[in-house]
Amino acid sequence: MRFAFLRRKPREKSAEFKEEDKLMKKLFQAADRYIKTSDWKIIAAVKFCVMAFGIIVGMFVRKEHRKPVLCGAVSVFLLTYIPLMRRMARFIRQEWDDEDDINRFPSAENADEN
Repeated sequence: MRFAFLRRKPREKSAEFKEEDKLMKKLFQAADRYIKTSDWKIIAAVKFCVMAFGIIVGMFVRKEHRKPVLCGAVSVFLLTYIPLMRRMARFIRQEWDDEDDINRFPSAENADEN
């Protein structure tokens, strides 16, 4: 039977695991709030920081392991970048469509001037 491990009953979580689970939920909630209060410049700075850390870690990869590490990094990049840019393109298209709708119809201020 293939993938039998997927059908197993979940084990009872230990008290220590439950505490870690609560901590992780709190951290993710804090991260969500932080992102909501940040502008694009802060998010860009975070991305540059993570990128720099990745480069630093990459400098210590042994030569014989660089190709698999590169393949993994390129895969993660493509699997994350493409959906992010697709979402961004939809967002920008919607923003521009909304602006066109606003400019197409005269506002109350412009109607008074005519």
